[in-house]
Amino acid sequence: PREFAYFDVEFSKCHVRVGLSTGPGCDYTHWKQTVFYIDQELLVHAQERITGQITVNRNGANPRDSDIRIKSSYAPHPRFSLAPTVQERLYHLR
Repeated sequence: PREFAYFDVEFSKCHVRVGLSTGPGCDYTHWKQTVFYIDQELLVHAQERITGQITVNRNGANPRDSDIRIKSSYAPHPRFSLAPTVQERLYHLR
């Protein structure tokens, strides 16, 4: 069980268009690919929704590091008799 964070960018106002992706299926870049492991596996069915919030702040002790807080909520469909799940973790990215 994983949560992926990545971005794609295209520089289109240059004389030659240039882009890159930090996605898990793309070549490595200096931006790094990062995996955020979650505490519990989630069994999610079609038409169910996971909601979340990602907060990124500069680390107070080292401005080159980032503190990333990920909070997710999942409320399964009532027919499955499963309890809602809320997970929150703080990651330190160097």
